[in-house]
Amino acid sequence: MSKTNMLNKYLLKICIFIILLLLLVLGVWGRPFRLDKLPDKGENFNCRTCHVGNGGPLNPFGKDYEDFALKAGDKYTEELGKIDSDGDGFTNDEEFAAETNPGDPESKPEKKIDTQEQPKPANVENKIEPQEEPVVVAKTEDIKPPEVEQQTISEQPEAIKTEPQKAVNFKIHLYNASRYLSIAGFILIFIQYVLSSKIKFIEKPLGLDKLFVIHRKVGILGLILVLSHPVLLFIYNGLDGYSSLFKALGTIALIILLISAGVALLYVKLRMKYEVWKNIHRANYILFPIAFLHSIFLGSDLYKWSPLKVFWFVLAGVYVIIIIYKIWNWAYIRSHPFKVADVIKETHDVTSLYFEGRKFDYKPGQFMIINLVRNGKVSESHPFTISSSPTSDKISISVKSVGDFTSTIPYTKISDKAYIDAPYGRFTFLNHDSKNLVFIAGGIGVTPFISMLRYIYDKKLDRNVTLIWGNKTGNDIGFKEELEKMANETPKIKIIHVMSNQDDWQGEKGFVNAEKLKRLISNIQDSQFFICGPPRMMFLVKRDLRSLGVERNRIHYEKFLFS
Repeated sequence: MSKTNMLNKYLLKICIFIILLLLLVLGVWGRPFRLDKLPDKGENFNCRTCHVGNGGPLNPFGKDYEDFALKAGDKYTEELGKIDSDGDGFTNDEEFAAETNPGDPESKPEKKIDTQEQPKPANVENKIEPQEEPVVVAKTEDIKPPEVEQQTISEQPEAIKTEPQKAVNFKIHLYNASRYLSIAGFILIFIQYVLSSKIKFIEKPLGLDKLFVIHRKVGILGLILVLSHPVLLFIYNGLDGYSSLFKALGTIALIILLISAGVALLYVKLRMKYEVWKNIHRANYILFPIAFLHSIFLGSDLYKWSPLKVFWFVLAGVYVIIIIYKIWNWAYIRSHPFKVADVIKETHDVTSLYFEGRKFDYKPGQFMIINLVRNGKVSESHPFTISSSPTSDKISISVKSVGDFTSTIPYTKISDKAYIDAPYGRFTFLNHDSKNLVFIAGGIGVTPFISMLRYIYDKKLDRNVTLIWGNKTGNDIGFKEELEKMANETPKIKIIHVMSNQDDWQGEKGFVNAEKLKRLISNIQDSQFFICGPPRMMFLVKRDLRSLGVERNRIHYEKFLFS
């Protein structure tokens, strides 16, 4: 299966998981935020107060609630309390006082209760002082809904009866949409922490660079869903009636998310330093706790204990585990530093650093994340391909000076320290069973192939290997003597250089394209292809290989920059 198909498969699984979750935990829990508006706050009958069963059709009380309470601003009113919704001879106030269901005629008090002597719930609107008159049991049809002064419901013109209800239903749909989208967005934001956790068994199936591609796509979708929540909620009721503290938490979480997402999407165009982007991105770790508190204290679907609320706390538990793992991994790496054993200048702008330290297993072509410690200062973490072979006692990286950090690599001193987190990635020929290997490199993208060639050479593996390496001029060719020695001593290793900017070059000139690939590779239909280099170069080579009939599952690549 190709990497693109695998990425799409992972994204599809994530979407299906969220949809199934919403269907499972939301469909049966109705709108629990409304329970808090009832006199008993939903303690006695929960969703069955307004619905037949859990989340079924509205019962008589539920219908009266929509006719009276919703039109009064979604509040339990005195008019609603005087109604006998289920027709069992007891008003809704009497039923709540007796802890019986006002929507079920079979559930009723054993005797009349003087509700005038009962203290009114704190959230009941339009309270009046107790009167001396005896309690009168009123039927639904005897009470006029709020906002209707002169006519009964049956006497209203059709337009007057239907339009307010349509408005109410529209508001309900807006609220429900904001609920579902916010829950889905929260889950997607949580998944971001999983994808970027660098936990080995999560990273291993795809590789860290591919996980970061999913991380980016899921993050964009999660941002859209989360942003839709306050927008729809504001349309619904202007955010009225919410605790200012927890509403503020939601606002803070949203601001953090917007800043972090904006930086992640635009840091290249903004020409922002990697270190600045990294520090801003770290702020995301306070995003989850803030969003969690906001959802627990304000989320209508999380008011009562429910499958969703249990799941929410499971997510919080996983988040804590991820944080603990990251702290433990950081502490372990810091307690086992490496020492710079050698600094070798490969070309005018490529330098190799060799490290000595603890042993760890890795495959040729994998990469590591490194912090250099120079002059007492610890650099930001940076990913680099391991250019050494697992057969070597030392670990090395080969870095081209192209940026603020990489341009300082040549000034690294022997005995400087480094903190190394490794290995990561799946870009290695050992994951594919084939005797014919074609490595296509652009510039410094050759480093994983140097590792693979060194491994094949040291292990004397029976593989036919062709390295096609594109550079600007001959001065850009590193590891030249070592590569020539491999090719001379191992006939099955073939090295082909292609120069794009040197007219007097005696070999291949121009760029690696379909014509060269067809001419230079004899067994093109029976080879595994590995590509590493600038993004544009990889795109063109993949396109040319496909035009030559190479199947997607035989084309492997690794992006040099996480995006």
